[in-house]
Parts: sequence; C-alpha cells; structure tokens
Amino acid sequence: MMLKKDEIEKFRKAYRSAMEDYWQEAQKFWESLDPEKRLLALIYVSKILYDHAREGGTYRYLIYERFGFGFEAYAPLQHFGLLDVHNLISGELNRER
Repeated sequence: MMLKKDEIEKFRKAYRSAMEDYWQEAQKFWESLDPEKRLLALIYVSKILYDHAREGGTYRYLIYERFGFGFEAYAPLQHFGLLDVHNLISGELNRER
C-alpha cells in the first residue's frame, strides 16, 4: 500500500514536531543539572563512545548494548547525529596505544 502525498507530509510534520520536542526536553534536562552532574554525564557518554571507537561494533550494538536503550531510541538518536558519530569513530581507535 502506497501512502498518499498528503499522508506523507502529515507524517513528516509529526516526526519533525516530535524531534523538536525531544530537543527542547533534552535542553531543559541538561540545563537542570548542576555542573558536577553535567560533567559526570559527559564522562559516562565519552567513555562509552571511546570504548566503541576502540572496540568497534554496529550502530545498533552501540545504542542497544552499550547504552542499553530499546528500539524506541533508534530514530531520535540517529536524528540528533549519533549514527554519524558512530560512522566517524567506529573502530577508528582499534589499535594499541
């Protein structure tokens, strides 16, 4: 079954709105953290990304196994650049230092 053009546009608008809502909520959350908690959050995310860069793995592995999210996180994380980050770093540090 093919979607009609107006149905596709309705979906696009809903998706854009949902992603904007995610961004607004993420900004509010980040701004609600004191500097120490921001630092701890960034350390945690940095370590996961660093390990992924050293050890490699798929984008799905990164979000499902390393970060522990379910399927619902796939699209928002991709929308906000995690797939691009994954593609840039995946396996790039897979060497001994």
